[in-house]
Amino acid sequence: MAGADVIGTAICVALLIIVAYVVAGSILTTSGVIFNAQNDMTKSQQGRMDTAIQILDDPEPSFSVQPDSTQNLTFHVKNTGLEIIRNFYSMNVFYTRSTDPPILYKFDATSVDSWGKRCGKENEKTWNYYYIEPDDINPSMLDPGEEMVINICNFGSSPNRYMIGVITPNGVSAFYTK
Repeated sequence: MAGADVIGTAICVALLIIVAYVVAGSILTTSGVIFNAQNDMTKSQQGRMDTAIQILDDPEPSFSVQPDSTQNLTFHVKNTGLEIIRNFYSMNVFYTRSTDPPILYKFDATSVDSWGKRCGKENEKTWNYYYIEPDDINPSMLDPGEEMVINICNFGSSPNRYMIGVITPNGVSAFYTK
């Protein structure tokens, strides 16, 4: 009988070691996941804190009628922060007249020709950019200190009072009201 007690004790110790190993592995895995999530959130928050844009009032936003009778609004946006703004597809541009709800304009990279940017299809609410100046460090990205000339396409008639809003991919925004 003494042999059965020794075997039973050995099995219990082995099971205890296996359970302890599983619990320790779960704790280490969970702490690794939590650490990575906190690290990602810290990077995201740091990027948001380092991002700043400004819609310039010099030169003032200008309205124009294109040869195809579409009405466009052109204005300048400057990256006054420390982050590079790279994903224009995730950038939102809003325009509204004084009493109307804001209209969202999506980035349209298909409206590129050799002379710069032009509007895409008629009645599509899109925006594009003519150029970024100076565009030396990261071409086609808005680096800190650079200025982008944005063109809103097919916005309707030019009002006396309006508001323009630009929201970067990480949620930082700038507004211009006239």
